[in-house]
Amino acid sequence: MKETLVVIVLSLTMSSAVAQRASRIHRNIHPPMAQAVRARIMGGYILPVTEYGKTDHTPSVGVEVAYEIFTDNRTDWRIHWRKPVIGAAIQFANLGNNRKMGQLLSLYPYVRWQLSRSDLFIYSLKLGAGISWVSQTNETNTSPIGLIGNCTMEFHINITGRDWIIFDLGAEATNNGGFATENSTMLMPYASFGYIHRFFPYRSLVTNESERPYTKALPYTYMMNIGIEAGGLDDWQSVQAGIHFDILGKATNCWATGLGIDCEYRQQMSGDTTEITQRLRGGLSWANRFTMNRFHFIIDWGIYVYDSEKPFEYFYRYNIRSGHAWNYFRIGAGVRLYDNLYAQVNVHTNGFKVEYTSFGLSYSIPVHKHNVYNKKKKRFMSYEIWHPDQDDEGSRMSIHNYIHRPIR
Repeated sequence: MKETLVVIVLSLTMSSAVAQRASRIHRNIHPPMAQAVRARIMGGYILPVTEYGKTDHTPSVGVEVAYEIFTDNRTDWRIHWRKPVIGAAIQFANLGNNRKMGQLLSLYPYVRWQLSRSDLFIYSLKLGAGISWVSQTNETNTSPIGLIGNCTMEFHINITGRDWIIFDLGAEATNNGGFATENSTMLMPYASFGYIHRFFPYRSLVTNESERPYTKALPYTYMMNIGIEAGGLDDWQSVQAGIHFDILGKATNCWATGLGIDCEYRQQMSGDTTEITQRLRGGLSWANRFTMNRFHFIIDWGIYVYDSEKPFEYFYRYNIRSGHAWNYFRIGAGVRLYDNLYAQVNVHTNGFKVEYTSFGLSYSIPVHKHNVYNKKKKRFMSYEIWHPDQDDEGSRMSIHNYIHRPIR
């Protein structure tokens, strides 16, 4: 799980950083809303780095089918994210031990970036996350329902322009998300061979820097976010509720980063005689938020400032698999419901071990700083809250849906 989290953080950061170059890409390489279907055969092996992988097993074999939509440069958020390919996949795999591990069925959406391309070859990076189900529970995974994360490097070879052969190298991790007491992570690297059919002819065009589009950036300088969330632990015998607050500065058109504060409270469902000081826990985190149209993704890494279970020293040795840790991760996704109100789902870890999954709401306050004319001071800095469903004149038009215009 540790390696998967690191890969996801680095990949998202890289994609966000290079997004500033995307405004120079003006020509569409495919028709609007072009689509494709794909299928692949996978072969992998569950690594014995966690208790889940230490069960006797053979290599895993699986199949996956997916549906993709190719975005173009007609809206701002697509250019901010370098015109990603959006897809959804269904995967079925035999885990190598039918009696103790059973089979895996998963459904996950993903985002794929074409990092390098030519007439005959495309290199892509794919990141996905979703839900999973296993047909057989065991002593290290006592819940059939869980979460899955996927990171893949893809190599596409052009056959006819519409038909392509795919070779993949990747890794995926599954965990029951803390829905049950035992939740060991299954970490499996894999290789795959597949086929993709595009419903449109492939075109490889050279970018002309002199004809760039007008790309409107997200109009905020920094943002404040506050959220409330709750989730079940210990087979839902206790509830963990929390409040999160952060202040983030805009790093790129789709990435904001800054400082976060977390406060959590745990309550047993029955017979809880624990003192309130032993139910509380709080920490400081490096918070990151990635905006993609109505969606956002968060990756926070924090240090516990107060924790009744933690030894006196702050940075101490701990067991990655089962021991208590001085640091934590908070990884999640949200969708905008109205104005700046979001519904969120977050996975919380203690060290590198998943502790619980929470559901909640968050409210964002993006603050826009701009120059406003003043007769006495001539110019001064002014601040206002940005509302995504309104433009500067207050009309009901999302800033994410502005149509790009060539700069004359």
